[in-house]
Amino acid sequence: MSSTVAQLPLEPGVSLESGGMQIWELDRLRVAAHHPQILRSDEGANRVIALLLPQGECLQEHQVHEHALVFVLRGELLVSAGASERSLSAPSLIHFDPAERHEVRAISECQLVLCLAPWPGGTQAAQARWCRRAVMPR
Repeated sequence: MSSTVAQLPLEPGVSLESGGMQIWELDRLRVAAHHPQILRSDEGANRVIALLLPQGECLQEHQVHEHALVFVLRGELLVSAGASERSLSAPSLIHFDPAERHEVRAISECQLVLCLAPWPGGTQAAQARWCRRAVMPR
């Protein structure tokens, strides 16, 4: 069974297959430093973002509301979360829990793909309950 790639004007490394399947050839993506590329973002679904982090630069300590998966496609990264710190080289995968504070620093120029999973529970009321639990001291 063969498939046909739709001939659409897409970014390099991205194609649409018949039936709506979308494919990213991650080794062909062209992402500039300080200009993240949103690969996919749907209401209530995962967000996928490609970014280039120049050597020595960092995403200072922060947190996101969703589960975060960071794929290291190229380069070496220093990752800190709480008391843990670890150096990772491509190809690696990192997971952060919702609201987990973390920092990411490029030891060498790094190409990353960030996947943010949707809020737990899905409804606005569930999101509000989750936020209250995440910020309440224990």
